[in-house]
Amino acid sequence: MTTLSFRAGEVYVVYGVFFTAHSRYTGYVYTRQFRFSDMMNDLEQEFIQLHNATFQRLYAARQEEIHAGSVVLNRNQIILAMPRDIPASEPPPDRAQMVVERERVPAFLEAWPFTLEGLIHRVPGTGLIHYIHDPQRRFLPVTNCTVTYHLNPDLSFQSPFLLVHRQHIETLVEASSLGRREPVRPTEVLREAEEREFDPAAVAAFLAATPMFRSVNLDALTAACEGLSKRGLMGRRLYRAGTTVFTAGGRGDILYIVEAGRLVAFVSDPAGREHHLGSFGPGDAFGEMAILGDNLRTFSVRAVENSVLVTVHQDAVRELVKQFPSLVTGLINVLIQRHARLTEARRKVPGT
Repeated sequence: MTTLSFRAGEVYVVYGVFFTAHSRYTGYVYTRQFRFSDMMNDLEQEFIQLHNATFQRLYAARQEEIHAGSVVLNRNQIILAMPRDIPASEPPPDRAQMVVERERVPAFLEAWPFTLEGLIHRVPGTGLIHYIHDPQRRFLPVTNCTVTYHLNPDLSFQSPFLLVHRQHIETLVEASSLGRREPVRPTEVLREAEEREFDPAAVAAFLAATPMFRSVNLDALTAACEGLSKRGLMGRRLYRAGTTVFTAGGRGDILYIVEAGRLVAFVSDPAGREHHLGSFGPGDAFGEMAILGDNLRTFSVRAVENSVLVTVHQDAVRELVKQFPSLVTGLINVLIQRHARLTEARRKVPGT
């Protein structure tokens, strides 16, 4: 840790690493707190400013760092934080001044999209609820920690010390010992998407606002959606962040339209590296080429946020086009343009 001034109220310079759900930030922080944990738990400061900073998108196909002179982070968006120089920025507490000796407890924490295994330091006899809930300390310290990032398990890492934002903790499991295990990809656990309620009127209103269905009469579209959903040809599904919708090379007969959330399209090269082709947000459609021509998927799609998709079976697409001829123009224009962009991006991927 570097000190800028030796006068009263001296300012320290700390080099920190900060993780949000989708990004990693590093940079220098000017603070009047000597300890890194005290700086992070300063309740009077809502934002943290990083100087000479870098950041990278954790889910991006290419892990490129972007440099910036200054970056401002909202503390409540920070899930994990740690100092680069741990001995200088977070020295062990003076045992002689400790009122109560703390016990080290092996623990497993979920703070989506991160999973942590390490040691928490708890006052003996304190319940987990009271340990997690501390209105005076936003961040909970964990030592000897192994971190897995579920949206890209290849980015897992270990740290002798880090802080976890208490509000982001979803699960805390205390155990006498935790065995080592291989990281588990969310797609191996959430194999099936979760079906969501299908309200024909609400779905039709959503579709009518998209470029593809804009020319279709709303009342007629509502009636069509109701009939198709009863026959199992239309639906709504929730794909949680990290879940794969489909993979390249698989067969498909569903057109997907994004109602909420964000997803990415990617392909893998012969070495297994993923290459980002594009992203999908509300109103975008994908999976069209599998239902318009060959039913083989040409790329993979994964949710990077919890996403709700309207699913339209290829038989339903044919019926809708037959019932609403004006849909043909919107369907072709939107889908072919998207396919052209993805195809162009795919050409730049070596070996695919």
